[in-house]
Amino acid sequence: FLVRSLGDNKEKHLFIINSYLKNTPNIVKDFNQAYQDRDIKLIRFFSHKLKSSTRSIGAIALADVSETIEQAADEANWTIINQLSPQVSILFDQLKLALANDYKGL
Repeated sequence: FLVRSLGDNKEKHLFIINSYLKNTPNIVKDFNQAYQDRDIKLIRFFSHKLKSSTRSIGAIALADVSETIEQAADEANWTIINQLSPQVSILFDQLKLALANDYKGL
């Protein structure tokens, strides 16, 4: 995805990935806290932030889950929020591993 959107500039890729990996853990942490507190406004806010930043690096699975949670929060659909929220941390951890493997040695 980054190659398509940024070309083959590995320095730009690393800058974006490092920025994502620096900022996103706090978004995930804040999302999880909002979920634990059952604060639907903050759930929506942080799922939107997570969706946008994650989609920007081409991580579709986490972006799609975040988008579905965002839409569920708009509808106050706790069934979907409860089903998908635990996946956020799991998918983010998987993404971190995938990025580490894809960009090691650069």
